[in-house]
Amino acid sequence: MQNLFVREIDTSLPREAVLAELSKLCSPAQGKVVVPVSDSTGGVLGIAYLNYNNAADAARVIDRMRFTMTVGGSPVRVTHAVEPRWRDHLFGPMGLRFQVLVKNLSPEVDEAALFERFSRHGEIYQVRVDQDDYGRIGGMVHYMEESSVLKALHAENGQLFSNTRIVVEPHIRSHGSGGGTAQ
Repeated sequence: MQNLFVREIDTSLPREAVLAELSKLCSPAQGKVVVPVSDSTGGVLGIAYLNYNNAADAARVIDRMRFTMTVGGSPVRVTHAVEPRWRDHLFGPMGLRFQVLVKNLSPEVDEAALFERFSRHGEIYQVRVDQDDYGRIGGMVHYMEESSVLKALHAENGQLFSNTRIVVEPHIRSHGSGGGTAQ
């Protein structure tokens, strides 16, 4: 079984509408769609899981829809769902070692372009591109393996990307920092 995680679903959408739309990507013959709801309001929580019986079906969907998936007409993010046994490894206190920050991005660089550029160094869990309050654009690449981080740091730091020289650094959370990518 291969699970995909869908997030940033509009919480004002009815559960049935979300289920119907996601069932087009994961039919009952392929697996199961799970749309969690709030115990207190009954509304969707903004996330869903596509639980495929076949890993190849999940791979086709994520390859085709990673940056183009919409639910209710709004864009959503889709990634591989991380099994509970790996969650602390990737996202716990030591999980930052799987992330690189990419600074000084050109305004033309979006998440799809960042993913394409950095996927040559290893399997990516997710990418983000953000702009800070000063208009600086940066990105975050979250790899599945630490060796991919090292490859990306060595290969990409100081390189030209969309006519801009980028700075690639390991992600280190400073005290009191809420995170963020653009610097």
